Amino acid sequence: MRKFFGMILCITLLPAALACNTTTAPSYGMDFFVSAEPIRIVAQTITAEPRPESATAQPLPTEVPTPEPTDTPPPTPAPAASAAPASAQVPTSHDDRALALVQSAMDRLGKPYVKGGESDEEGGYDTSGLVYACLIEVGESVSRKTSRDYAKMENWTLITSYDAFQPGDLLFFRDAPEGEINVVAICIGGGEMIYASSSRGEVIRCSYRTNYWQSVFAHARRVF
Repeated sequence: MRKFFGMILCITLLPAALACNTTTAPSYGMDFFVSAEPIRIVAQTITAEPRPESATAQPLPTEVPTPEPTDTPPPTPAPAASAAPASAQVPTSHDDRALALVQSAMDRLGKPYVKGGESDEEGGYDTSGLVYACLIEVGESVSRKTSRDYAKMENWTLITSYDAFQPGDLLFFRDAPEGEINVVAICIGGGEMIYASSSRGEVIRCSYRTNYWQSVFAHARRVF
């Protein structure tokens, strides 16, 4: 505040100070010395002192992200090869082969009757062709024959009793009580058999205990 009043007082007394080099200012209770030289107001630009440069900024180290654990499961070992289906395996024991023969016949139920046929490729089966295909499938070495010729196979056990049949036995029937053998069927047990029926036009399953079949029965053969 003192500096402010002093500047006003100096400006007020400036004309008188120009007339002489040195004078004594009127007494106002304090003495002032005024120079005759022109007053020069020097404006000083205050420049903010620059802050000392810091050391060259070093780049921050790049953070390498830690790889996240993957959810990929470990490789699963290949499963062991499964055994071949039972139907694709050739049975070895007599009982197994007899049952396999029954299953082979049942697999062909509903196939068309075709005279002289012995495979699906030929479109179907006749009575002896059905037996031949089933015997080959279970591993029996046999040639293609007629029903009459199969009835004569002496290396197969002859069965004459109608109550002694077992699953897998071959049953032979005549076309009439005193006629020729023209039908061969596969016994499947429970009083039933499977054969290719010319009258029904397909491979069927039926009872052999009817009066008709008993009247035309010739004999049976046990292959296994």
